Amino acid sequence: MVDVAWADTVRAAAPYQTTRSDNGLAIQIHPSEVQRKVRVSAPGRLWLFVVDISGSMGGRQMKLAKEIAVRLLRNTYVQREEVAMIAFRERRAALLLAPGNQAERAGETLRGLTCGGTTPLEEGLRMATSVLRKQQSRHPNRPAALLLISDGDANVGSGRGHGGVVQGVHAVAASLAGQSALHRIFLDTTPDGKNDFAARQLADKLNADRLSLARFAPKAANRTGEITNWLLDRTLATGRIRV
Repeated sequence: MVDVAWADTVRAAAPYQTTRSDNGLAIQIHPSEVQRKVRVSAPGRLWLFVVDISGSMGGRQMKLAKEIAVRLLRNTYVQREEVAMIAFRERRAALLLAPGNQAERAGETLRGLTCGGTTPLEEGLRMATSVLRKQQSRHPNRPAALLLISDGDANVGSGRGHGGVVQGVHAVAASLAGQSALHRIFLDTTPDGKNDFAARQLADKLNADRLSLARFAPKAANRTGEITNWLLDRTLATGRIRV
């Protein structure tokens, strides 16, 4: 069955009506003038991975975060969702993968990341804001999910001193928190035994679902699938979580 675009069809036939006998019809349309509706499917959800690869990210929590992220990437492939990836360390952030259907490549990129240097968390979040803004202008109704992998402990940024650095991070995080079509997920890699105050503050400013990986790391070997599925179910269907 042809899905006819009637307005376009009438416009295509209109110039020829004066040369056609009316036969009692208001308008005569030839088969060649029938226009079909072109349905363009909206792109699926965009997953933006923002990965801290500073020196504090080399522990087992980072290994677990990567495993969870790779499983999430497999889900994006099944759901035909798009992926983008940002990594940050020293004093800069880099867009490693622009938005696209590239789950396999994203997984390879993620596995290959090595850690070292300072933590420019503000720069990572600023670049995320820029990527999301561009996508929003192209696809206004498109949902997106931001997955931040970090311990939340920034030590370089636009502000002076530690207080200024933290203030800069929180300002950008608050702007991301105001985006209604954006799911924000924070995989907190703070090691067990270390104060997680910075991570908890960041989660609040970002209005993010925070998952503290230190609680899962001792028994994580056989639980990454369970954690990933639970995370998808809870964060994409309901409100904020704190674990």
